[in-house]
Amino acid sequence: MATTATKTRWILEIAKGREPGRRYDLDRDETTIGNGPWAPAYLSLADQEGESPRRMAVRQAAIVRDRTRDGLSIRDLDSPGGTFVNRQRLFSGQDRALAPGDVVQVGAVQLVIKHEHASNPESEKPARPAPPPAPTATTSGPRAKAAPPPQPPKPEPARPPASRTAPLAAPYIFPDGSTSRSWDDFLTISSQRWAMIRDELASGRLGEHLRKTGRGDLLPRREPGWTADETLDDWLGRLPTTRPSAPELDVHPDALVIPAVAVGGMVRRSLRIANVGYRILRPTVAIEPAAGMPDAIRLAPEWRAKPLLTIDETEIVVEIEPPEDAFDVTLGAIVVVAGGKTRRVGVRVERPRSEKIPEGPDATVGSGPGWSPILSLGERLEGLSIARRLWTFPLTLLILRGLIGLGNRLPFLASGGELRLVGASALPALVGGMIGWAVGSRGGFLDAIASTFAGVVVGVLASSLIFATIRSVEPIFGSPFFAALALGLALAGVSCLAFPPRREERP
Repeated sequence: MATTATKTRWILEIAKGREPGRRYDLDRDETTIGNGPWAPAYLSLADQEGESPRRMAVRQAAIVRDRTRDGLSIRDLDSPGGTFVNRQRLFSGQDRALAPGDVVQVGAVQLVIKHEHASNPESEKPARPAPPPAPTATTSGPRAKAAPPPQPPKPEPARPPASRTAPLAAPYIFPDGSTSRSWDDFLTISSQRWAMIRDELASGRLGEHLRKTGRGDLLPRREPGWTADETLDDWLGRLPTTRPSAPELDVHPDALVIPAVAVGGMVRRSLRIANVGYRILRPTVAIEPAAGMPDAIRLAPEWRAKPLLTIDETEIVVEIEPPEDAFDVTLGAIVVVAGGKTRRVGVRVERPRSEKIPEGPDATVGSGPGWSPILSLGERLEGLSIARRLWTFPLTLLILRGLIGLGNRLPFLASGGELRLVGASALPALVGGMIGWAVGSRGGFLDAIASTFAGVVVGVLASSLIFATIRSVEPIFGSPFFAALALGLALAGVSCLAFPPRREERP
């Protein structure tokens, strides 16, 4: 007959998805899960996501099986939405050991870890040769013997009676399609759909199922004053599960930091008490003030006499009133105790930061970044008297005409044609660039570069305009000197009409 060897297998079972109860064997050393296409050593859960906006990545997490210790672990693969184990998020690249009954959530899909025993044929021993057939009884011959009577079959051993921790005789199907095939499944579903199990228990449908399956000893107890949530909590604690059903405490954040601007006043802050277990969490909150600050921290009035019953999470509010001179000091701690665990949330006042906003550039100062020497042309002309304009304009044009004439006599620019204009603008552009550098250097190197470029452009434009104007009027006056002088006097007169000189008010 065939002999069998007992071995174990790890299974992922869909607890929340399109097909609750569907199972996947983890028979490889490492299996990657995600919503990508099927591939070797890859478990695609794309068909389980449904219409939820929470989506998993193509490479969400990796499940590693250690065959030497028959263990299982999971590692997040830097997924955008994160990988959660029993409502706790894994860090990117973090490995976490898995135990039977753990709930893994990737995207909107929740998976339950199962560890079962499986019996497979190990080997087939060769059959023994059949004994020779016994002689048959005959009526002839003196030595004829009758065949031995067949022996009755051995009775099979009686099966032991079912224990209290035996699995469910029949699975229980909830209204939303979720199925409990073991007592541990009730814990898993309670962490996801507490209200649904509470309603099933209160309606009596779950109790009727227990009666039909011979588990009347697990009927819910209803004590006076109990709510439906407390009845479910007591019932979950009586189930013959293979893992603990006690609640687990988690508190966020780890510390409360009060800005210095709040010193001398009262601020309200909140902290979240989370239940990462299965049953109701009953935390107690106490205040531990620092020495000399007995009234700096207190619970908000609406939370002082209120019992805390946490199914999923509870957000409590505290009032913090630091003293006026409390800078960079610890005001105390908020202590939360539940399920044999203690969490401390420190409260601290941060030191005020000395932040000085740099002052902007002053346009009236002739230095510093952003300074511009350019004022309104009209304002500058209005500050010049008529007499000063009559000699400034002609003198400027005469100097510019001389630079133009000198540029035309340079050896490399003295040829005919259009290059004479280039020669006429060469020296004015050089002078304009030098003036621009001298003016812009007050504001820094970058301003000097910009001012130099602007001076060169102004010199080229001015020399081009004046060169064209002088060449058009020189034939009339017959001399470049008189042409520049006449043009300067004309520009002085036009400026007096457009921008008359300001009259100084005398007291």
